[in-house]
Amino acid sequence: MAGNTFQLEVTVGSRVGLHARPAAAVAGAAAEAAQRGVGIRIAKPGADPVDAASILGLMSLGAKHGDQVVLSTDADDAEQAEREVRQLAELVARDLDAPDAETAAKQEPAQP
Repeated sequence: MAGNTFQLEVTVGSRVGLHARPAAAVAGAAAEAAQRGVGIRIAKPGADPVDAASILGLMSLGAKHGDQVVLSTDADDAEQAEREVRQLAELVARDLDAPDAETAAKQEPAQP
């Protein structure tokens, strides 16, 4: 059942864009959000969205460092939807290829 639509535009922070390690980190976080009932899509403005939990989908976007992407969801719980999208946006905005980024991403607690 479709709920409230929430979307947020964010700038890709990783130096290599959403490729390889950054795509895996974003897809993993999006998969966790989906397990909590919030499926998140991602798209470049004006393009068709892909499932943010799909590494191949993320890499197919061709999103490079500095590109804008739109995260969106249609979840029943509006507050949870916004929280999950904002958390994923923070991850997308980071340089996930920085030397300490992988350690920091793993240490962050998941929000219920």
